[in-house]
Amino acid sequence: MSKNVRSTVVLAAILIAVGGCATVGSRSLATEQVLSAAGFEMKLPDTPDKAATLRTLPARTLVPQPGGGQLHYVYADPNCF
Repeated sequence: MSKNVRSTVVLAAILIAVGGCATVGSRSLATEQVLSAAGFEMKLPDTPDKAATLRTLPARTLVPQPGGGQLHYVYADPNCF
């Protein structure tokens, strides 16, 4: 993936907490490493409303979310919020 494409695809939330999820199992750690290597950023929900919205998403699945003229991807790990 080129830097231009990567810069336009903004990760709205990857809910894999480095400390908490790394201890959940090797699958969570491997997923975190792969997404990080692909250029994604982890962003935790900063309001109760955002956390509630993330709980409605399918677990451990990249979900495209349009917003602000860009396509954002959300990866919700229920073990981390």
